[in-house]
Amino acid sequence: MDGWTLLRMARGRKKLAHVPIVFLTALSDDMSRLQGYRMGVDDFLPKNLSADEIVARLQGVVARRTGLGAVENRGLRGDLQHVRLGSVLSFLEAEKKTGDLRLDSGQDSAVLRLVQGVLRDVKNLGYAASAIDRVFDLLGWEGGHFEFFTLEPRELGDLSLAPLSVTWLLMEHARREDEANESARRERLLNERAGQSGSFEQDL
Repeated sequence: MDGWTLLRMARGRKKLAHVPIVFLTALSDDMSRLQGYRMGVDDFLPKNLSADEIVARLQGVVARRTGLGAVENRGLRGDLQHVRLGSVLSFLEAEKKTGDLRLDSGQDSAVLRLVQGVLRDVKNLGYAASAIDRVFDLLGWEGGHFEFFTLEPRELGDLSLAPLSVTWLLMEHARREDEANESARRERLLNERAGQSGSFEQDL
């Protein structure tokens, strides 16, 4: 049997549900990894890791699993190094999920509340001036963990935001990144030209 079949079998049996499962794989695309997290994979390890790194990562998986205790996992969880936040949000929007997406980088954390796949609340704005700016900040994270917990309508409480489309947020974030990159490129060119001009004047 392949890894996917083993995963389905293990997660479908109560006696094996608590056992951590780690894929040692060459899978690198976000959607494959997201599918794995959705099905219950605890971590993905690339095949080129050293033995010491593998042991350290496995110890981390076991520690996280132990920390969960008997709490039932009501959603999906994973590592932002393996699956970008934008892909997680796109998946939740496409599936019209309702619940809390908890994000933790080790130094910072936040919770995004979605209703039917639409952003309705952001908890812990950090240094951001607005909820939208906070989402853009979170989309820039290169590491950390995510965990999604499904919520029932009665559990939602007050929602601080008017409905915000995830697709719009991702497109706006990409537009802002493009503008910032273009601005940085222009500044580099100006600095290079100024440096060349200064060098020419010295030669004279």
